[in-house]
Amino acid sequence: MPEPDCTVIIPTYNRLPYLRKAIASVIAQTFVDWELLVVDDGSTDDTFAAISALSLAEPRLRILRNPGRGGPAGARNAAIVEARGRYIAFLDSDDLWDEDKLAQFMEVAGAEPDAILIGSDYRMIDQVANTSRTACDVIYRTMMPWWETYARTVDLLPCRELKQDRSLLARSDIVFATTVAGFLWIHTSSVLARRDAILAVGGFDESLARTEDIDLWLRLNERGRFIFIDLLLATHDITGRDAAEGERYQAHAQSRRHDEYTDWEHQLALMQRIRERYKLSPALNSLMDDRLDYFHKNCARAAWRTGRRTVWLKHWTAGLRRAIMRRVGAS
Repeated sequence: MPEPDCTVIIPTYNRLPYLRKAIASVIAQTFVDWELLVVDDGSTDDTFAAISALSLAEPRLRILRNPGRGGPAGARNAAIVEARGRYIAFLDSDDLWDEDKLAQFMEVAGAEPDAILIGSDYRMIDQVANTSRTACDVIYRTMMPWWETYARTVDLLPCRELKQDRSLLARSDIVFATTVAGFLWIHTSSVLARRDAILAVGGFDESLARTEDIDLWLRLNERGRFIFIDLLLATHDITGRDAAEGERYQAHAQSRRHDEYTDWEHQLALMQRIRERYKLSPALNSLMDDRLDYFHKNCARAAWRTGRRTVWLKHWTAGLRRAIMRRVGAS
């Protein structure tokens, strides 16, 4: 069997009703030279049997089984090893693609073969809150007014240029700065990346329960060029997550093993990892100080609300220590 141009990877855990729709959105693609690897990450429902049955009718679909819980990072890495395509496209098991998603991405990949990651705008829908917004909505309507006026970011991000040319979102320094500044536009369900580049940087870090995707994008960002497609080509379902309620949220929390505190803790860990791993400019260091304060404060609040008194004390004292050190440094 000839190798496909693209391998699509869907990790899943106990999300069969949503997974069926995600798979259907792949099968409906106008671009047809793909293989689909679904990784059952230890599901306890009928996922493996149901998708195995689907694969009998769709030869491009294969299902892999992780006997233990490897989490999204481990599940994706297992599929990357098995993948035969030069390009990898990721899709979360409760997200959907527009029918021309792969066609648009592969057209850009063919025209720009040196690019190692291509991403697009995408929708975020919440059926509990009855809201819909896009990644660019978050950047240009929510984050940009803050970036343009906040002392730590006003000279760090070229907001005027970004308003005129959205393709600049893919520029290496902007990818890095926007991550530290609060929102990176890249999402797993709206990404196409070269398999050789992913393998060269070691794939997803399986020690990370969350933010494993952002960690990978930043490592790839050091290695090669990104491209942003200013089109809405995927739908990311965040139903119930802002309100932390509903069956959809509970399924997400169970699959990711998280709650309000661990949400903040993982964001803090990402910022700490960035500071340790990358050489930051003085401007980024100043912004990072503010971000670490912000995440310690929210970790402390969430720890208190979830009954983690010892953990609350750890974050409270860390915040106090950081404040004292800044005052000493300023004197």
